[in-house]
Amino acid sequence: MNVARYLIPIDSRLSAAEYAKNAETVLREMGVISSEDERFPSLFYRGNKSTEPFEKEPGDDEQGFESACIFSGPHFTLAPDEYVDGIRCPKCDAEITDQWADAMKDQEGYKREDDVSQVWVSCPKCGYTCRVHEVKPDTVDKFFLTDRYVCFWNARMPRAEWVAEFDRRLGCHHEVFEYGWT
Repeated sequence: MNVARYLIPIDSRLSAAEYAKNAETVLREMGVISSEDERFPSLFYRGNKSTEPFEKEPGDDEQGFESACIFSGPHFTLAPDEYVDGIRCPKCDAEITDQWADAMKDQEGYKREDDVSQVWVSCPKCGYTCRVHEVKPDTVDKFFLTDRYVCFWNARMPRAEWVAEFDRRLGCHHEVFEYGWT
């Protein structure tokens, strides 16, 4: 099973770009991340202290996480940004996964890289229309419409003390949630 651990800043007063720059600086200073991927500048590898933020279980390896992403706009996206199955109409509870998945693709059929804040999806059963983050997902509590986040792939849940320190250093509160898929 794969899992993504998201840290969504709730009350950041910085622009998305400033938030991302500060998050990268703090995570590097803490030794959590190291170099970024040259092809994908928002993708980062493990630092020498990559295990410190996360809860540990017997048998865990010494990796901490597989990779990390720091997303910053300029557009709004949904978190989680991985494919999500089991999307339902918020009005009649009909299955609308296909309609939602189509709305989340660009004209070439790839994941949207533009602003999704005004993308709408319609229910074929009742005709109700809502924005893509207002649907009822079966596999996550909710979608976050955001222009910034930090995400760790294949990591344990971050420790509360570490999140509190990260919050303090970035000057905002982070909501932490996970999304898992097989």
